[in-house]
Parts: sequence; structure tokens; C-alpha cells
Amino acid sequence: MADETLATFKIDKNTWRAFIDKAKGNNTNASALLKDFVGNYLDGNIDTSRPAGDSRLDSKVTQLEEQLIELHERLGKLSAA
Repeated sequence: MADETLATFKIDKNTWRAFIDKAKGNNTNASALLKDFVGNYLDGNIDTSRPAGDSRLDSKVTQLEEQLIELHERLGKLSAA
């Protein structure tokens, strides 16, 4: 077995619970996902062009994406009429 270390960090309790539950729902676990993230980050496969954890920005982007989908659906209905 490779030389390993136990990594710890602080995270909001509800966020951690949601992460664990979502991982289980996708037939995986938190440790596997975090190890995958670290590997992908080291391989250069993670976009670091903006600060991580900017939830306000993420929320706004999500809202815009939802609005675009809604507009696209409306345009499709108008075109079909």
C-alpha cells in the first residue's frame, strides 16, 4: 500500500451531509470523489480561472442558464405555431 496521509478540513455540516448523500446516490463516496478531484486538479483538468466557492456567481450563472432554457423552449413553441 502507498504511503498515505489523513487529510482534514473544515466544512459546513449541512454541506458535508449533502455531499455524502449525493455521493451515495451516485454509487460512490466522499473519499473517492475527493481523491478524484485532487488527481484531476494535479493533472490540470480543473478550471482554476475563477475563485472556488463563489456561490453567488454560481447561483447567478444557474439562474441565467435556467432563463435561457425557458426562452429557448418558448421560442420553439412560437416557431411551431
